[in-house]
Amino acid sequence: MRIHARQASLLIACLALTGTGCGQLYHIKGKVTLDGQPLAGATVQFVPEDGSRPAVGTTATDGTFTLTTYKPGDGVLPGEYRVLISKMSEHAIVPADPNDKEAMKAIMTQLMKRSAPRPKEPGKVADMVPGVYSDRVQTPLRQTVPDPKGDYLQELTSKLGPSSVPGRR
Repeated sequence: MRIHARQASLLIACLALTGTGCGQLYHIKGKVTLDGQPLAGATVQFVPEDGSRPAVGTTATDGTFTLTTYKPGDGVLPGEYRVLISKMSEHAIVPADPNDKEAMKAIMTQLMKRSAPRPKEPGKVADMVPGVYSDRVQTPLRQTVPDPKGDYLQELTSKLGPSSVPGRR
């Protein structure tokens, strides 16, 4: 049987598409706690160990989250993940496009209304979660999807020291 170049190209393209992670997505509901308390407003990222497409979500007031890979709330691909978690302080200002007059006006209004005292250590106010949890290399958090036990709880501690970094499967 003779395969023509066009058919071979089509076959290669189909094989390439099947390897890009367009597989089944798992709708999971997880929870993030910091020192045993729900962590609201945190960004949760599942970064795949194999370099495929990551998933991201934001925690609700009760610390729960769902993940998005391609479109809002669609879930996460199966695999092994490093979990990154960060939370910006309510004092942090999200940068805006300097050409967007309405966004810049909103930022200026926010700055003028702010009445909170300035922190003593400005470098530590940006992230409410210890930096190790948002570092792709150092994060101790790992997650398997789908999890055999259905456990998607990420327990963080603010008292991290060199010998107290918690492990995760």
